[in-house]
This record gives sequence, C-alpha cells and structure tokens, in this order.
Amino acid sequence: MNEQHHRRLRCLGHIINLISKAILLGENVSSFEEALQNAGDDKQFELWAKKGPLGRAHNFVVFVNRSGLRLELFRSLQEKQFNKYGNAVLFYNLVADGGVRWNATYLMIQRLNKLEDTVDLFVKRIRDQDESLPSNKRSGFGEKHEIRREDWKALRDIEILLLPLYQLTLHLEGYAQQGCGGTIAEVLPCLTLLYQHLRTKDREVNNPAFPDLLNPDTEHGYQIGVKLGLTKCKEYLDICRQIPTCCMAAVLDPRMKLAYFFEVWHTKLAEPEWNKELKATGTRFWEAFKTTQPSIPLPPEVADPIEENMLLAHILPKKKPRGDEYITYVQPDRLADKDVNLFEWWTEKQTTWPILSRLAFNLLSAPAMSAECERVFSSTKKMITPERNHLKADVIEAQECLKSWIKHGITDITAADCLLLNYKEGNRLFNEVSILN
Repeated sequence: MNEQHHRRLRCLGHIINLISKAILLGENVSSFEEALQNAGDDKQFELWAKKGPLGRAHNFVVFVNRSGLRLELFRSLQEKQFNKYGNAVLFYNLVADGGVRWNATYLMIQRLNKLEDTVDLFVKRIRDQDESLPSNKRSGFGEKHEIRREDWKALRDIEILLLPLYQLTLHLEGYAQQGCGGTIAEVLPCLTLLYQHLRTKDREVNNPAFPDLLNPDTEHGYQIGVKLGLTKCKEYLDICRQIPTCCMAAVLDPRMKLAYFFEVWHTKLAEPEWNKELKATGTRFWEAFKTTQPSIPLPPEVADPIEENMLLAHILPKKKPRGDEYITYVQPDRLADKDVNLFEWWTEKQTTWPILSRLAFNLLSAPAMSAECERVFSSTKKMITPERNHLKADVIEAQECLKSWIKHGITDITAADCLLLNYKEGNRLFNEVSILN
C-alpha cells in the first residue's frame, strides 16, 4: 500500500451514505442514478416502481408534492384523521428523498409511516375522483404511485433497519468541542457497531421462517439489501482498519484504548487478527511519532520522606522507573465516563505523558466527516449575494472565522462589535472614494 493511500482519511458520513444506498438500491447504484438523470418523468416513475415498496413510496411523495391541489387534499385528509380521533390538529408535509441531504430516504419513510392512515385515505380518494372523470382529465395516478397494504410492513422494517445509520450520522456530524461526537476516533467503533447491526439482521433474514418483505418480481429484495449493506460496511471497515490515523485516534480515546477492540473484535466478532493488527499499528504509529518530537524533560520525582530512613529504604520495594508513555497509557482499565471532555482529560495528563498528549490533541481534533466544512461552504454561499459579489477572499475568510468563533464561544467579540467594525470600515472606504472624486 502506498503512503498516500495509507494516510488517506475518509468522510464517515459518505461511508454511511454508501452503506444505506447499497441497502436501499442494491448493486449498480451509479447506473440506476444515471438512468434516472437521462429519463423523463414517466420513465423515472417506472424505474422507481421496480424498486418495490421503497420505489412506490418515492413515487407517491413525488406525485403528491407536484400539485398544490393534491397537497391541499392531503392536508385536509390529515385534519379529518386528527378530528376523528379527537386529537389536536398537526399538519405534516411529505418529505421527499434524494438531493444532497444524508438520511433523506429514512426521513421520507419515517414520515410516511407516521401518516399511514392519511396516505391510504388519499389513495382511495384520488382513485374515486379519477373514476368519476373522463380519461383525459384524470390525475395519472396508477399502480406505480400506490403504496399497497403489504408495503407498509416492509417500510416499517426498512425504517428500523436504517435507524442506527440515521442516529450515528447525527451524532458524528457535530463540532466535537470536547474531543468526541464527531472525531476520527469514532470512525472504527461506528463502523463496528453498524457491522454488528447488519450482521444480526442478516442472520435474521436468512432464517427459513423469515418471509421476503418485497415482492419477488422486484429487482431488489430486503434480504438482498441487508446482505449488500453488510458487504459494503465490511469493505469500508477493512479499509479504515488499515488507516493508522483512525486506529491510533481510537486508541487514544481513554474510553476505548485497546481493551474496547479486544472485547468487541476478538470476543464478540471472533476476529482476533483484527485486534493483533490494531495493536501493531498503534505501536508503529507511536514509535514513528515519538522520533519526530523533541524530548520533554519530566518533572523530578518527589522523594518519599520514608526513604530518609536508610533501613526502610533498603527493605521497602523500589519504585518502578517511568516507562514508555504509550505502554503505560494503554495498560490500565479504560475510562467509564460518558460525559468526559477528552481535551480536558488529556490536558490533565500532559505532565505524565507529555509527548503522547500532544499526539492525542492532534488526532482528536480531526473531524470524522466533512459536515462542518460543508456548512462553511453553504454559509459562504449565502454571504456572497449578487449585491456583494466583489468581496475579496481575505474578507470572506475573516467573516467566516469570526462567525464560527462567536458561535462556539472561542472569542469575546460580539455581533455588535462586528457591526461597529463594518460601519467604521464603510466610512473609511467612503472617505477614500470621496477624496478620489
């Protein structure tokens, strides 16, 4: 493996998205997406309908959302359903999948399951309306748009299957101010958790007593989806296990260390070789990093007053000399504190493990996914409006930095201070222009 590939970091959100696509769309996802791009509306409905309950759910949402009259009808049927049960009226919009949003398909299915009664009522109503109209004035609603009664069981099971992927994405797209909740230290445990989840589901669906949730005439069945998702998850778990940065970052989380991987990989997953490879990778990474760092003198050990007695000093066992920082760190039990601030924890350990703590700060500051970077791109796009298209790069950079620092409490400057600075800068530019004129 070459050095560039060996050190490449991967966006965990993108990996989870690929796993979910394998589950939902099966093999040749790129070919399916390319076919959709080159197809007209009717052809797109046909392509989606071949995906079984998921495809029909997609077609239903698109069909309803494309017409204001249908949306109004769907809203009125919701009101009727709520009044029927005597509940307060709450209106839910149908959530469309697709686009650049992660978890969009999960959210679409979750919303449909919440509105199952309303959806069934809408299907009945739209069919009754079409039967009373001439063929040239009908809505065009057909079997490829209809969520069948047997589809609801499949949609509920798909929602349950995708729930861990959704929750992990939300957990790891954060800012990770405390060294957790979005760092590369969580890449391996996240993929391990998904691998366990999908392997359990795979065993369930391969039970002879388990019926296929999707019709046999569709291109993609539930069992096949689980198998493909498991294969994709295993593929990227193997890739990330070979990335030294991911391995070392996970070990430097005191809640995991090497003990977590021994418990999960060696014991639960019966993959002892994975644990051996991780241990060797961690040792190599530490030895390589240690040689690049200047030696940091440790504070002198305070002599024990009892050693002033020559006889006692001769009798009592001698204190062990300070050993290698990494070996000393990984040996004790792992930390059992879910609310620990890892940056504060490592700050307290700087005098004990000065070089190792420096490595921990470096690795635990790296994000697990590109969500925060994407937010900055989106924020910058909103800043550069048609009226402000002459902003220079340094001004854009300064504004984005200030917004981020203010948002996360890194600086004491306030929004009012920023407005004052903008006002003063505007006056200065106005005066310069006036002088030139």
